[in-house]
Amino acid sequence: MTIQATEIPSSALLHGHVERGEYADAFYTDISDSVNLSAYIRAFYSSRVMRAERFILKFIGKPSSADQVEMLATGEICEFAAWSVAERLENEILLPDFHDRTCSWLMVSYPSTGKTRLHFGTGVHRMRQQGEGAAGLNMFFRATNGLHLLYSKVLLRSARNQLEKLD
Repeated sequence: MTIQATEIPSSALLHGHVERGEYADAFYTDISDSVNLSAYIRAFYSSRVMRAERFILKFIGKPSSADQVEMLATGEICEFAAWSVAERLENEILLPDFHDRTCSWLMVSYPSTGKTRLHFGTGVHRMRQQGEGAAGLNMFFRATNGLHLLYSKVLLRSARNQLEKLD
């Protein structure tokens, strides 16, 4: 299964970034099993790649545990590692980072193919440049956007692999 870049649905929680002219990207992959948002959150944040990211985050004072992954998946907590829940619907969740500069978006949908589509995206708030009236992406993000896009695909693939191991 491949990871595909996609447009952000106009009804999606991440679409506000598009409406404000901010940076947003999205990817999807399909799996054959029926998966709800809780299972996707659980797989995403407990996948091999995300466990490595969570390990690194503890060194900046943002630790997390497997129990917290479970509580986030079931909606029992709204703060998790470097993220907090801004909004959650039955099939999607939007999680800004603790600086409120970026956000992660997860969504499940069910296309007519009978599969589950796993969506993952990122939004980046525009930041004011000192001495300028216009807001834009910071230079670091622009310079590393290619790596960000690759990492996004790796994260989504890792979550899909985690879900497929449950078969």
